[in-house]
Amino acid sequence: MSDNTPKWTVGIDPGSDRSAWAIWSGERFEAHGIAPNERMVEELTAALYLSAANQTGRPERVALVIEQVCCYGRPVGAEVFRTVWWSGVFKVRLGCSWPVCYVTKPQLCRWWLGKPGGTDAEIRGALIERYGKPGRSRKTPEGILWGIRADEWLAAAHAIALAEGIQTS
Repeated sequence: MSDNTPKWTVGIDPGSDRSAWAIWSGERFEAHGIAPNERMVEELTAALYLSAANQTGRPERVALVIEQVCCYGRPVGAEVFRTVWWSGVFKVRLGCSWPVCYVTKPQLCRWWLGKPGGTDAEIRGALIERYGKPGRSRKTPEGILWGIRADEWLAAAHAIALAEGIQTS
């Protein structure tokens, strides 16, 4: 791994009120979560520092990808505009420390499904197909995907795709 290659990639699935994030090390998820947008940057930053504490002490060689809202030719409401606004807030606040890029949902679908369209459930299925089913119990956590839930699935898909070289903007 060269000095410029990210050690960790972070995927963010933004929402109008809460957003999901996942930190991928190339072998496993170091941390993941869903947080209210007002606290998401602080929770993600704390998780990055906590993950780094076991290794270097400071999260270096981190790259972040945020799902970019794109036009599908349909009318949208205030919720979509709030999501776009929060995506910009995340880029500004996190971009001070680490490089941040965007990937659209059609790009992510092409990466995981081989087609420009697809559902969140199909992307989740592609992750499970590659890495296996997550464990079912806290007492016996199994697999790389253990604990991933709800919107964290797309954040996880973004993080892995970034690590593997998806084209970003």
